[in-house]
Amino acid sequence: MKVLLSPAKNMKRPERAARVTKPDFLREAQALLERLRAYESWQLEGLLKVSPKMAVEAYLNYQCMDCLLYTSPSPRDKRQS
Repeated sequence: MKVLLSPAKNMKRPERAARVTKPDFLREAQALLERLRAYESWQLEGLLKVSPKMAVEAYLNYQCMDCLLYTSPSPRDKRQS
């Protein structure tokens, strides 16, 4: 399996989130987050192929992100709407 990660151009969180579910790959996401937290912003710049400004923003996001708190609506919920 291949996984592609790409930083979003806009990391704004919605004011009112839809119903959320527990991620299917929570343990794997937490492990990946720990690895990403180990990088410095200049390393993320090369890894993610982004500008220095976006690399700093990604670095700060990774440092404060919590897989259990930072959730998004489930794609399954969108299909049912």
